Amino acid sequence: MGGIILVTSCKGGVGKSTVAANLSMFLALSGCRTLLIDCDLSMRCLDLILGLESSVMYDLYDVMVRDIAFGKAIVVYEREPNLSFCAAPFKYEPSEKFTPESFGKEVSEIKESAQFEYIVIDTAAGIGMSLDMAAYSADTALIVATHHPASIRGAERTGEYLNAGNNTILYKRLIVNCFELGTVPDIIEIIDHSYLQLIGVVPYSKQLAKEQYAGRLADTLNKTDFNTYTAFENIAERIRGGNVPLMSGFKNYKKQKKGLILTYGYSDHS
Repeated sequence: MGGIILVTSCKGGVGKSTVAANLSMFLALSGCRTLLIDCDLSMRCLDLILGLESSVMYDLYDVMVRDIAFGKAIVVYEREPNLSFCAAPFKYEPSEKFTPESFGKEVSEIKESAQFEYIVIDTAAGIGMSLDMAAYSADTALIVATHHPASIRGAERTGEYLNAGNNTILYKRLIVNCFELGTVPDIIEIIDHSYLQLIGVVPYSKQLAKEQYAGRLADTLNKTDFNTYTAFENIAERIRGGNVPLMSGFKNYKKQKKGLILTYGYSDHS
C-alpha cells in the first residue's frame, strides 16, 4: 500500500515533526521508497531533525515559484537510501504560484513517477494554508496529539476541518505522542472517548530528544529505548496494511485489553 500522507496537529509542541521524520524513516527501513516534505511555511525544522541543514541547496519554494526541478530539491538521507527529503523555504513570501492546486500537482506528479511509494508531508501546527496545501493531494491524515483531553479535542477539531474541506483524504487517524505508560487517562479511555481511529501510541522518550539533537532518529534506539523504537515500527507496519495489536512488543507494559488490534484502512469509520 502506497500513499500520500499528511502529518498535522492542532497546536505546536506535541512532537508532530518528530513523528513525521521517524515515521518516514521506519517506512524507508521497511523497504519502501519514501519522500518526506517539510510544508511548514512558518518555520522549517525537519532539516535540523534529520541533520541535513548543510545539505539543502534548493527548497520547496524554489520548486513552486522559481521553477527548479523537484528532483534538484530532494536530498537523500545518508543513513538510509530509501529516505529522501525536501525542505520548506527558509523564508516564505506569498506568491500566486504557491497554491494548494499547484502544490498538489507537483506532489501527484512525483508520486505517479513511481519514484516513491510513500510521500509524507509535515505541515505547520494548527489550521491554515500549510494544512490546506497538504490536504489537497493527500489520501491520509495523521493527526498528532498528546494524551491530554484538550489536545485530543483539538485533534478532533482538525479532523472535522478536514471533513468539511475540499480534499482527497480518505482516512484520518490519531497518533498519541509523548504518552507516559500507566498514566491517566489510560490509552483505552482515549480510544473510547475519541471519534478519531487510533493508529499508534508513541511513548515519552528523553533518549529520542538526545538523538534528535545529534541529527539522528529513533532507528538508533533499539537498544536504549526499545518501546519508542517499537512504536514507530508498529505504526509504519499498520500504514503498510498490517494488523498489529496496540502496544505490541512493548516492554514493561501491563495489557489492559486483550486482542486489541489497529487496522489501517479497514474500517469505513474515517
